Amino acid sequence: MNIFQKLGELTSSQRDYHDVATALESLRLSGKPVTVKFEGEKRSYSSRVTAFNRDHKIFVLADIFPPAPGQAFQKGRIASISSTDNQKTISLSGVCVEPLVASQSMGYELKVNSSLSVEKFEQDFDFGLHHSKTSSAATTERKVVGL
Repeated sequence: MNIFQKLGELTSSQRDYHDVATALESLRLSGKPVTVKFEGEKRSYSSRVTAFNRDHKIFVLADIFPPAPGQAFQKGRIASISSTDNQKTISLSGVCVEPLVASQSMGYELKVNSSLSVEKFEQDFDFGLHHSKTSSAATTERKVVGL
């Protein structure tokens, strides 16, 4: 393998993690809600990123709402975390490590498991126009009666 290819791979993986770290730090500072979805479940939960350690690749989610069953945060289970901001949705996954305090709903530690995925919304999308085109309601004609 070429040394330059190897350096390129190392740089790109660090770049991916740099993006994840920046996003997690931004979510921590802003206190914006995040959506949490566990692997193998359809239900989603709401939480916030309350702490992030860049060196150890660990972040902390506040207690989730609605309350999840105890087995939701099993060690090693994968959770997807996403948030919407500025016409884009950012997503990443984390591996459940442990609750902050055993047998207490005070938050949970997760380890970063993936790079950041960003989905941008269409800039020129007009929801009103879309609704009027897809609406099945009949248009009624109104007449004005003079005085």
